[in-house]
Amino acid sequence: FFFFFFFQAEDGIRDAQESRGLGDVYKRQVSTQSTWGIIITRRVNLAFKEERKYNVNDLINITKRLRAPNGCPWDREQTHRSIRQNFIEEVYEAAEAIDKEDNELLKEELGDVLLQVVFHACLAKEEGAFCFDDVVDGICKKLIVRHPHVFLKTKVSSSKEVLKNWDKIKMETKNQSTTKQAADSISKALPALMRSKKVLKKVCLHDETYSDLKTMVKELREDLNNFYEKIENDRLDEDYEERIGEILFKIVNVAGVLNVDSELALYKTCNKFINDIKDCILLIKVCKTKATWPCCVGMLKNQG
Repeated sequence: FFFFFFFQAEDGIRDAQESRGLGDVYKRQVSTQSTWGIIITRRVNLAFKEERKYNVNDLINITKRLRAPNGCPWDREQTHRSIRQNFIEEVYEAAEAIDKEDNELLKEELGDVLLQVVFHACLAKEEGAFCFDDVVDGICKKLIVRHPHVFLKTKVSSSKEVLKNWDKIKMETKNQSTTKQAADSISKALPALMRSKKVLKKVCLHDETYSDLKTMVKELREDLNNFYEKIENDRLDEDYEERIGEILFKIVNVAGVLNVDSELALYKTCNKFINDIKDCILLIKVCKTKATWPCCVGMLKNQG
């Protein structure tokens, strides 16, 4: 037995109660209060009980334990910014599990995503900003407010009308009165194609010129012809980043009008390209000759 004396008896009892929720992988603290208000804490090593089924409260308590003074050195060093990339990676891995239609993998990856949510909430609680319950409270209120056709008496006739109401309510709750404000509110951390699609979707709700397919294709063709002429005239000293960005943006818009997700379309094309590669050495040789992608794939297929 180890005896520790705490002069804040109430806090000691609460800490002991929280640690009991950590599961048997950690040392359990069993506290009792003496008549003098002194906490006597006994620490006992317990074996892991595999039959126990954990819940979200256990995950929260385990995270607290990892962040505690006698917890994990690595976990204690982390900040919102230091694990930002980890969060992104976990979400992408969950998305890949969905693409693979692998439920076991999806279950695991969703757990990793949930850990990230709980960990960030734990960091925020330590800073006095908010806690996990505040996160849950916020999303519950958002869902109720944005589904008046479910929780109130609003009538809708289609999913399209549901989405229209969602955007309208979102603008109202976020005090957005202009299209620019709505577009600017879209996360800048999104992949560029995904962000472009969402921005254009906001704009198309208020400006029909961006949803006129023939007009957009005509503008795209003009840009491509202009780009081709510059390449033909060997004007390679120019900075093409902005021009290529504009072309990509218009392609995303055309894709949106055609109900094609440009991010997903490029994702599938990338996978197809990789699957067509039969000989990496041949690919390198083809690239050195500045062959186009169709020629590259054609040569590889002939080799296969």
